[in-house]
Amino acid sequence: MHDPGNQKPTYFYSASAMALGGRITRPFDANIDTQASSVLPIVGGMGTARVQDFRFREIVSFQNAYSVVTGSQSKDDGSFATLAMVTIEDLNILHMLTAKKIVSRLAANAPSDPKQQATIIPVGSQLTGLNVAGCDLAVEFDVEPFCSPDMNKAKAYEAARKRPGARVSNGTVVTSLVSKITATGSCSGVRIAGNQIDVPHFGRIYVGQFLLTPYSWRLVMLRVELGCSAEGVIASGCTQGNGTTG
Repeated sequence: MHDPGNQKPTYFYSASAMALGGRITRPFDANIDTQASSVLPIVGGMGTARVQDFRFREIVSFQNAYSVVTGSQSKDDGSFATLAMVTIEDLNILHMLTAKKIVSRLAANAPSDPKQQATIIPVGSQLTGLNVAGCDLAVEFDVEPFCSPDMNKAKAYEAARKRPGARVSNGTVVTSLVSKITATGSCSGVRIAGNQIDVPHFGRIYVGQFLLTPYSWRLVMLRVELGCSAEGVIASGCTQGNGTTG
């Protein structure tokens, strides 16, 4: 007979990745269905998705996008590893924002001892070939504060709270992995402040947004609030993860 009192703790995996999604509210009202999205089963395993030659009503397009999520237990030390990653190539939003390559990546490792917390590492996330309104932008990310060997969830949460410009909303720290955005070329009208880019008659762009609670994390590489003849919000390069022992 099964004895519930002798049941071993179970690790519940949690990870997802999405290339792009959003909603347009002007000049029409329509959802942009999530593209190349993968969700990890609670028992672990692997999920992948790929989309090619995507185009939504001449507002947003990309050439390729693919996501992968994995969750497995190490045979060596019994720890639980989780990965959420998505890549987008040749993104184009209204020919005002283009990006050659976007990679959003979150990796986590939870010790087999349920009393110990998981680590969180955003290493590998990158944004290359970004151009906004004819202005070439080089984006530098600072992930070092989250990469020490003892950087568990609680410490990552506190480290995020201390980052310049971070704010806390309902227990969630909203910050950014961006350390610097450098502009070259013709940049008339493009205004950069931290991870925020404002473009007249186009909208506002948030780069590398990182959202953490004491228990989970989410990375959004690009969030675009359109404010022109086309209005709405588009998110690209989204990964999230959690995982807990129960």
